[in-house]
Amino acid sequence: MKVLITGNLGAIGSVLVPYLESKRIEVVGFDQRYPLTHPFYGALSDVGALAKALAGCDGVIHLAAVSRVADAERQPELAWKSNVDGTRNLINALKGVEKKWVIFASSREVYGEMGDAPVDEAVPTKPKSLYGSSKKKAEELLQAWGGPSWIFRFGNVYGSQNDLPQRLIPSLARGAAKREPLQLCGPQRRFDFVYVEDVCRAIHLGMVQLYSLKGPEVINIATGTAYSLEQVAWACKGVLRSSSLISTQTAQLHEMDNFVADVTKAQRVLGWAPQVDLKQGIRIYLKQRFKEAV
Repeated sequence: MKVLITGNLGAIGSVLVPYLESKRIEVVGFDQRYPLTHPFYGALSDVGALAKALAGCDGVIHLAAVSRVADAERQPELAWKSNVDGTRNLINALKGVEKKWVIFASSREVYGEMGDAPVDEAVPTKPKSLYGSSKKKAEELLQAWGGPSWIFRFGNVYGSQNDLPQRLIPSLARGAAKREPLQLCGPQRRFDFVYVEDVCRAIHLGMVQLYSLKGPEVINIATGTAYSLEQVAWACKGVLRSSSLISTQTAQLHEMDNFVADVTKAQRVLGWAPQVDLKQGIRIYLKQRFKEAV
């Protein structure tokens, strides 16, 4: 099998590539962070380059995006261009080649504020943030295309050494290692954190089953358990034996307060269940990052 991965240098892609290669799957990258002369350089704005990269591939795993809520709020035009127009360009490229499948990295942000109860895939989506709205629109484009595809709505993915430093766990880890104050925006906000290698397993299982799909199918990829931001901070402090103090401030209006996924469908359809809980995942991540301190 041969697969194209857009955004292969990102937090998920950088872990997914060696994971799939270990399964003897050939990977073609497509990422604008490569030098212009690199064979895997590519921008989502270039439909021709996308079509060329797709040639000979069985399908595409579409990860490339402006992937932080805060970044999308600061640069809404760039986020829409990347997340929506980029997905539209990919679909247009797919129309010009022989039939391919798609696995699309969507987000729990499409649901919006759903309270404390586990959220299943049938719940109407009401995104609270521009990022969530851009992912919802991209999902709608895939639904309209109608080809075989998984739309995976990820929880808070963590554990990649190539993650953005501004994300919650990397920033808490850095602060705890330096014994600096850890700042939390809404310490009691609760989210469903899913370890990156569990995400890679879900993607691989989805690849195996895509040929039986007749159209797009939505599945939550998370754990079914929520942790508060304060619990995450204490977990980082505990692993690093850090004396960092925790400071708090009010969350931004576009930020969700709670999310926990119902993962029944992932278990039933994919045969997938998370294998790494949050405390284990944080320990693995910090042990890789701070070998001397853990």
